[in-house]
Amino acid sequence: MTTRLQPGTFMSNATYWSYQLRATGQVRLPYLDAEEAPIHEQDIADVALKVLLDGPGGAHDGAAYPMTGPESMTRRHQLGLITEVTGVPVEVVELTPEQAFEEMASTMRNPAQLASLMAYWASRVGSPHPLEPTVELLTGHPARTFTQWLHDNPTVYSN
Repeated sequence: MTTRLQPGTFMSNATYWSYQLRATGQVRLPYLDAEEAPIHEQDIADVALKVLLDGPGGAHDGAAYPMTGPESMTRRHQLGLITEVTGVPVEVVELTPEQAFEEMASTMRNPAQLASLMAYWASRVGSPHPLEPTVELLTGHPARTFTQWLHDNPTVYSN
C-alpha cells in the first residue's frame, strides 16, 4: 500500500527571494499578507524516515499525512524575520497582481500555473492557514519554525 506525505509550502521556497535580494536589495511580491504555514524540509525528511523505518503492513499503509510548519504566517512576516535573524536588510515591495503577473511570467513557463498560484495567494490573504500536527505526532518533536530554518541556512541571504 502507498503512504502519501502531503507537505504544503516548503520553507526552502524562501530561497528564491535571495536572488532578488542580492541583485536589487528588494523582494518584490504580490499578496504579502497571504498566510501559509511553511514546513522545514528536515521535518518532511524526519516524517518520511519514520514511515520507512516502521515498514510495510502497519498503521501507515494507505495513510495520507498532510504536513505544515508550526505557525501560520504572512510572507511579510517571513521577510521581516529574514532581516531580524540574519541582519540582512530587505526592502519589501508589494506588487499589484498585474505587476506580479508581468514580472513573474518571465520565470514561470506555464501561464496557467502562474494564474493558479496567484489565485491561491489571493485566497490566503487574511485567512490563517490550518496547522497540521503530523510532524509532532509521527516524530515526537515539534515542527521546526521559520526562524530555525533561517538559523539552519545562514548563508542563503548573505552576499
